[in-house]
Amino acid sequence: MTLLALGLLMGCGTKDGENKPNESQPIEAAPSDEVVFKPMIDPKTNEAYAMMPLPMSWRINQTGAALIESPDGVRVYNLPLRYFVYTDDPYFLQLYSQSGQPVRRFVEIDQLLHEDFLPIADREGSKFVEKMAVPEIAQADRTYDAMLFKVTPSQQQFNAFATEWQDKEGNPYLIVIHQNASYANNLLNWGYYCQAMQAPKAVYEKAKQTLLYGLAHTQYNPKSVEAYNRSEAQKANASMAAHQQRMTALQQNFDQSQRAFESKRDAINASIMANYQNADAASDRSHNRFLNYIKGEETVSAGGQRYQVQGGSNQYWVNQNGEYVGSNDPNYDPNRNQGTENQTWDEAQIER
Repeated sequence: MTLLALGLLMGCGTKDGENKPNESQPIEAAPSDEVVFKPMIDPKTNEAYAMMPLPMSWRINQTGAALIESPDGVRVYNLPLRYFVYTDDPYFLQLYSQSGQPVRRFVEIDQLLHEDFLPIADREGSKFVEKMAVPEIAQADRTYDAMLFKVTPSQQQFNAFATEWQDKEGNPYLIVIHQNASYANNLLNWGYYCQAMQAPKAVYEKAKQTLLYGLAHTQYNPKSVEAYNRSEAQKANASMAAHQQRMTALQQNFDQSQRAFESKRDAINASIMANYQNADAASDRSHNRFLNYIKGEETVSAGGQRYQVQGGSNQYWVNQNGEYVGSNDPNYDPNRNQGTENQTWDEAQIER
């Protein structure tokens, strides 16, 4: 299987009891070539957001297909994030599905390999060799995520696996799978992203150890984290302040018109639901912060307000409660769609 084919087909099979992850071993730096910390540059700010320990002769590219290259033929590629949502609530499950969101139950590594990776390998004539849990990389992902601003706490899970393969010519290659999940307010967000490495047979084992060590020991720039957290906090505060203003104005209108107690009760319930949905949206934003910050979020505006939404859709709709629906179908309109037509949805503009 070529790495290019895998990247294109991923967008990034085993029987029970077979091919279980090997017992993990502590990751140590590969010998010889001196290891130094190399900067990883954020293209938005042109500043280093992280430092990765790699051999001095290896290079981190800012452009081009390969993220990392070495003089002896090692190539490391970032494969795209794949993300999914799932809920036990049948109404919202249908809503997510109709709006084009990728709905999928969480699956463990064996099933993930069987469903997402092995079919591509089979078509390319490649062979799965083995997999190994890499808890040091999973812990590094968890540690970085813990540094990031969050409005609402959630139950989180981080896994990392090193999977090894052979292409049809017998050349080895490595795919490191980062899998994470976040659960809050009856909504599960989960996904995975990968780094893929190809290297000549003579240097493959050393290169594999070097890459795993680098991923497990990457250090993040505190200034970049602080700037990101400050930006997210400002967005959250602005969203809450705007919401409070809307609720205050609404309550004044109720008082002036001396509406019945039932109407006031309904308004309070609407306020509670809006807070619930704001917290839910904030939980979505906190999922996979590393890739979302670099690649994945969208800011949209509707009715004079700004909203932070999950990327991946071409258009978004927002209702009077601050709930949003994203879709890639140009003909989709929740005002006419069964299950959502009893609400008013305004089409939001994506801010570029």
